[in-house]
Amino acid sequence: MLALSKYDSTIEELRTASLLPYARFPLTYDTADPASILLPHLASLKGCAQTLQLRAIAELQAGQMERAFNDIKLTFRLIESAHTEPTIISQLVRNAMLHIIFQPIWEGLADHRWNEAQLAAFEAELGKLDFLADCQSGLHWERIFAVTEIDYLLGSRNQIKNIMNYSEMNATSDSSFQFQSWLARYAPGGWLEQNKIACCRMSLALLTPIVNLGTRTASPANAVQARNDGNGIKLSPYNWITRLMIPGLSRSSEKFAHAQSSVDLARIACALERHRIAHGEFPASLDSLAPQFIEKIPHDIIGGQPLHYRRTDDGQFALYSIGWNEKDDGGVVGLLRKSDESVDTEQGDWVWRYPAK
Repeated sequence: MLALSKYDSTIEELRTASLLPYARFPLTYDTADPASILLPHLASLKGCAQTLQLRAIAELQAGQMERAFNDIKLTFRLIESAHTEPTIISQLVRNAMLHIIFQPIWEGLADHRWNEAQLAAFEAELGKLDFLADCQSGLHWERIFAVTEIDYLLGSRNQIKNIMNYSEMNATSDSSFQFQSWLARYAPGGWLEQNKIACCRMSLALLTPIVNLGTRTASPANAVQARNDGNGIKLSPYNWITRLMIPGLSRSSEKFAHAQSSVDLARIACALERHRIAHGEFPASLDSLAPQFIEKIPHDIIGGQPLHYRRTDDGQFALYSIGWNEKDDGGVVGLLRKSDESVDTEQGDWVWRYPAK
């Protein structure tokens, strides 16, 4: 806390500014070349979240619960500050900030440190987040950016450096990159107009079905299909921009799905702790939580079935989604490397649980 005290005045300035509900960052979206739009605030936002995470954890250890609570609430406001930004990268940074601030929330829950009012406030903040809707909105805006970028190429054939580094492509032996560079500079305008159609059609056909807002579900199978189909597109003068766009965006859908699942699990965890405070133990089933401790129990966004929940012998509980592999692994988390416990979100379950006492 002493080491972080040098940020106190800046954090208090941010806290005061956070009280302005309609404040936003002064970004310029009307530039002719959308690839040149600068987003310098995103790294700073993530850095603020990391600083506030460390402060909140330290404050928890020092028993300063109200200060930790206020720092977490400030982080939620910073996450909200970029909510209306149309770029996928802005939404992915919000996703990262959310997982950063989950740590002190989780630690306070694991040690039963949060009171009823604080838990209710956390659940209310989490309930405002809708990463499935953000995913669909982000994909919509990415189509607009792609079309606008093609318009820019049509009007400025010699200025392509913002979507690809021409000098590097001249130096590479990759024939596909050289082909794309040539198309951007010299292809007939009608070919680029065809790329607009291809981008929109492929995005709507492959990416939009990954998330279903009506059923509140995300489909890993559709995401894999979109990635495979995107990588399998036969390169032609009419679709080369689509080849650049589809595979990467299909992977971002998984990040949004995982973020929404994490939000849902955290909301239920807050409700479970409120039940424990009121009744001295966790409930036998999630049905006991609604509507007193949470208005409605979220279902598993993977498959749409109820989330898995069970009380454990040590007085704790296991709560999880079946995750991106669409298989019930019994509440076991997938790991990339067992040596450092790096989580693999494509394997295993998406789990919320506490250490055994």
